Order: sequence, then C-alpha cells, then structure tokens
Amino acid sequence: MRGPAPNLRWRGRCGLPECLGQAWSHRPGLWLTLLILCAAFAGIAAGPTSAPVRDEPTDAAPLPTFEPEEFLLLPLRIHVLRAEEFPKIDAQLRDEDIFRIVAKANRVWGTAGVRFLIESLVHEPAAELERVALAEAVGTGNLGRYRELCPEASRSNSVFHVYFVHEMEVNGVYLGHGTAFVKDTAELRAVEGGIDEPIPRVMSHELGHALGLAHRQDDTNLMASGTTGTAFNADEVERVRDCAQGLPFARTACDAARQAGEHYQAGRWCEALKLDAQLVTLPGCSSLKDAARARVVATARRVLGSLSRRSPAAEPAASLERITKPGTDAPEPNNGAAQSAFGAVNTTAPALFARAIPWARPVAR
Repeated sequence: MRGPAPNLRWRGRCGLPECLGQAWSHRPGLWLTLLILCAAFAGIAAGPTSAPVRDEPTDAAPLPTFEPEEFLLLPLRIHVLRAEEFPKIDAQLRDEDIFRIVAKANRVWGTAGVRFLIESLVHEPAAELERVALAEAVGTGNLGRYRELCPEASRSNSVFHVYFVHEMEVNGVYLGHGTAFVKDTAELRAVEGGIDEPIPRVMSHELGHALGLAHRQDDTNLMASGTTGTAFNADEVERVRDCAQGLPFARTACDAARQAGEHYQAGRWCEALKLDAQLVTLPGCSSLKDAARARVVATARRVLGSLSRRSPAAEPAASLERITKPGTDAPEPNNGAAQSAFGAVNTTAPALFARAIPWARPVAR
C-alpha cells in the first residue's frame, strides 16, 4: 500500500513543486541530465518510432477447389415474360441468349463448386399486367409487386426461378422463395477482373441472395451492388454450399451421373443427355466426365442412326466424338467442328433431343 502523498506546493507557470524549483535553481546541469535520461528511458519503453506498426493480417483465406464429383447441381427454371402491350415488361431475350447467360453465370459459380441446370425455359405471358402497371404509374416503389407478374401455372417449389423483364427500377431483385427478377437491359460499373456482360452477373448476384449471401462493399465481390465483380471469399463459398446442401432439390454431380446412366440404360436418351451435357462441361478431368462424354457420343450415334442411313449423318457424330474426347473441355462456340456437330444433331434429331442439345453449349472464356 502506498504511503500518504507528500504535501507539495506548486508554483509558477512551469508547474514544478517548490522544492524541485529550488533544486533546479541550484543545480540546473544535474536536472537537465536527469530530464534527458528520463526522455531516453521513455523512448525505450515506447519502442522505436521508425518500426512499422503491426496490423492484423489482411490476406483472405485461400479459396477451396472442387473436383467434378464435388459439384452441387441446382435446377433453374428460366421465365422470359412477354407483354407486347407493356414494353417495359416485354423481355427481348432469345433462347440462345439464355444459354449464353446461364453458361457465363455457371462460370462465376464454378468457384463455389455450384452448377445451375436449366430445368426448363419458358416463354410466357406475364400475369396481372394491369395491376403492376398501375402500381408503377402511382410510384409505389415496392419491388415486391413484380411477384404478381409470375404466372401461377409455371411455378414450382422444387427449382429456382429467374424471371426476365425488359425494364425495371433496378438491375435485379430477389423476392424470396427462390424467385429473382432480372432486367435484360441491365447496366453495371466495370471493375478490374469483372465479367464482360451485365446480365449473367446480375442473375448470379440475385441467386447469391437465394443461397444466403448478403451484400458486400468490396467492388470486385459478386455481392457488391452495381459492379461487374464476380469474386467470392472462402466464408461465402462455405455458406453457399451449406445452404445448397440443405435444399431438397439439390443433388451432387455423382447423383446426376448415376441418374444419367440409369436413363441411358433404360433408353431414355434425351433425359440422359440433359444431364450428361452438363456433366461434360464441369471444370477439371475425372472418370465421371469421361463416362458422360461416352454416353453423349453414343446417344448421338443412336439417334442419328435411327433417323437416317445417309452417310453425311456419320460425320456429325464423328465430330462430336472428337470434340468430347477424354481430357478436353466441351466445345466452345467458335469451334467450327463443334458447332457443325451440334447443329447437325439439332436439325435432324427429334424435338426432344433437339431441346436437350443446347444445354451443352458453353460460351467462349
């Protein structure tokens, strides 16, 4: 325990106790030396001023990588809403636009080991146009009104839904219950390393909300508002995969491959092709992709052989076999042989087979 503090009387503007002031007047050199020593010891205690301050580590945790077998597949129903009498609602996207947009979005989501499969593509009249138009006219500002445009007949609880319209106040909005709206006239602010087209990024962003992600302020991140950024961090990847694995309609690539094999063995070639066309475009090499490639080629040969005995039909199948050989990626749009093969199949195959083929069309990186 400390003793009682001495009763020191303070004087003058220098703030020294009177007894110290007297000592200072008699021995100024001694006190000057003591002050210098005190300053030196204070500097030692505080540490060298030239040393850098140690900040918290800023390096983000490394992102995980995923083998083809580890990908999570999520069904996606695309709705292109039509409304000729309301140009702002009337989406202008064609099927080939949708295939390109989804392929680019899947490239974004490949970082998280997630692949969205087009379960169906629906061009349909928008519902409740008058009510939505009235709400827009009076300026309610409630984006939830767009939910009224969703036709009830094409709704399902076992898929994600993305609805395209021509114009809206924002580039896109997630309305809950697996439902997102995206405008086909979206515009974004370009950032370094960002995507080259706004619509796939907007769709990917809204699907990020559907998988539990919130907005971020990092301009290069997928969840930043209004930029072309597409990056994830490790925490977001983990959160997305946890959310996806909890969905009753999610499945792994292994599950899809097993189901594709069952379809193929049962002669349901179109159903097998819809799955295999996605499996062969997964990044990386694996026996799963090799088996899917083999089924795609065999299916093409079976269908083309059953349609015609003409010799030209053999060339598309041969081209298809060359471009899907093990160790290669799926065909790019600027690959002439690939497009020739897929085009020949599209023009000669039955309607069901032709609808399955476009799912395999990726876009140039």
